[in-house]
Amino acid sequence: MLNMREKQSLTAQIVKRYQQAGKLEKTSILDEFIKNTGYNRSYARRAIGRAKTHDFRMKKRIHRVRSHTYVPGVILKPLSKLWDISNFICGKRLAPLIPDYLFVLKRDNVWDYSASIDDQLIKISASTIDRLLTPIRKKMTLKGRTMTKPGTLLKHQIPVRTWADWNENIPGFFEADTVAFCGSNLSGDFAWGLDMTDVCIGWVLLELCPNRGQYSIHEAMKRMMMRLVYKVLGIDSDNGGEFINDILYRYCLTEHITFTRSRAGKKNDNCYVEQKNFTSLRTFLGYL
Repeated sequence: MLNMREKQSLTAQIVKRYQQAGKLEKTSILDEFIKNTGYNRSYARRAIGRAKTHDFRMKKRIHRVRSHTYVPGVILKPLSKLWDISNFICGKRLAPLIPDYLFVLKRDNVWDYSASIDDQLIKISASTIDRLLTPIRKKMTLKGRTMTKPGTLLKHQIPVRTWADWNENIPGFFEADTVAFCGSNLSGDFAWGLDMTDVCIGWVLLELCPNRGQYSIHEAMKRMMMRLVYKVLGIDSDNGGEFINDILYRYCLTEHITFTRSRAGKKNDNCYVEQKNFTSLRTFLGYL
C-alpha cells in the first residue's frame, strides 16, 4: 500500500494522461488508479479533478499575521531614552538593566510615562529591543574612513598571525591599531590615537601621536611599554605602513617580541583592539 506522499505523486502523474485520454481510456486509467491507491471511485475522480489545478507536491505556505505586542510609535520614544542613558549598549545588555533604570528615574521624578509602558519595557526581550532600535541606530551610524595604507616592504618577513603563534592564555600578547581624529577632513595635520589591547586580560594602552609616521608610532609604543608592569610578548597589527616597517621590525627582533600581522581586509582578525577603538578612544574624544 502506498503512503500519502506516494499517492499524491501518483495523482500528479495520472492527471496528465487522464486529461489527454478519450472516454474509454479514461475508464481504464481510473481503474488502474483505484487499484494502486485503494481509493473509492468517486473520491478518485475528485482527487484527479483537484490535481488539475493544484500540485500536491508543492507545500502550501501558511502566512500568519501576528498582532503587534509593542507598537513602535508608542514604546520607541521611552525605549530610546533608556538606550541613550545606557550609552547605546546592545539589547542583550540593556534588557536586564531596564528595571533598575526605571526605579532610579521614577525616584528622581524624571520619568513621566504610564505604568502600562513600564510593564511593556520590563517584559521586552533583547531581540525586540534591537529590532525596534534598528531605524535609530542606522541614522546614528557614522561612516568611518580607513586610513590604512599597506606597507609591502616587509610583508614576507612578518608572518600572518595563526593559532600557533600566540599563547592567549597568558598576559603580554597585544593587538595594535591607530585611530584618526580628523573630523570630516582628511587633509592637513591631525592627531592620531594609538591603541594596544592585551588579548588575555583586556588591558588597554593608549597614546596620542602627532602623526602616523613610523618614528612617532615607535616612540609611542616604547612609552606605552614602559608603563606596563609585565613584559610585552607579542604584537599583532594590521598591514598599515605605520606598523609594517623596518624600525618596529628590528625593535621586536631585538626585544624578542613575536611580531605578526592580520590578513589584509579582515578587521575581525584584530577584533579585540577594534572594539576598544570605540569604547576607549571614540567615547572620550569622538570623531574630532
